[in-house]
Amino acid sequence: PLLALGGAVVGLLLGGVSKGLLGIGLPLISVPLLVTFLPVHDALAIMMGPTLVTNFWQALQGGNPTPVIRRFWPLLAALPLGILAGTHLLASLNEQYLLGIVGGIVVVLSVVSLLHPAFHLPERLEKGSGILAGTAAGVLLGVALHMGPLLALYFVSLRLAKDEFVRALGTAFAFGVLFTITFYIAYGIFEARHIVPTLVALIPVVIGNWVGQKLRLHVPEATFRKGMFIALIVIGANLVRRGLM
Repeated sequence: PLLALGGAVVGLLLGGVSKGLLGIGLPLISVPLLVTFLPVHDALAIMMGPTLVTNFWQALQGGNPTPVIRRFWPLLAALPLGILAGTHLLASLNEQYLLGIVGGIVVVLSVVSLLHPAFHLPERLEKGSGILAGTAAGVLLGVALHMGPLLALYFVSLRLAKDEFVRALGTAFAFGVLFTITFYIAYGIFEARHIVPTLVALIPVVIGNWVGQKLRLHVPEATFRKGMFIALIVIGANLVRRGLM
């Protein structure tokens, strides 16, 4: 239907804008808007192409990922286990439960991101907490493609420099998405019929990403970020309502 098509395009555009402006937020914005008009499995499958392309682009922009892999290997090693568990949940739960889970994840991560607590993680706890963060992020990635805010908070807590932060986030995203698409294919979530839609979805996402990069020069990041997460809390709450009723 025309309404669903228009809603999907708007969701992909806004997700692309957030990715270009903030470096995160593509699935967090696009997925809840897409599942308003589409089945959850189809919405997540369609997001595979845009998520894969934008995250690899971000990883390459961040520079050489080798130092990130050496430092954060416990987190990266834990990601696939979490993704496998999350994908299994996604494949086994019914549509109503999935709506509630996706909505709940959106609300919780949006509230946490909006508040953005400034805390510092001691260096001695980095490896152990990295395993926990990687597993939790993997589960969120497998269930709803929403691991960006969680990983961003983890890397912020380590007080990484700006360039190192971008490299770490981009490398983790790219690594995680490769396993996600592999498991989605294995579990039958991503099918041959999704190839054309996910390639077409790249168009509004790339346009939105370009707009976001331009807006970064003129719109205060804090203003956009606050408005975005407030809107997401409302969207996520509506998905939870649909999942409960």
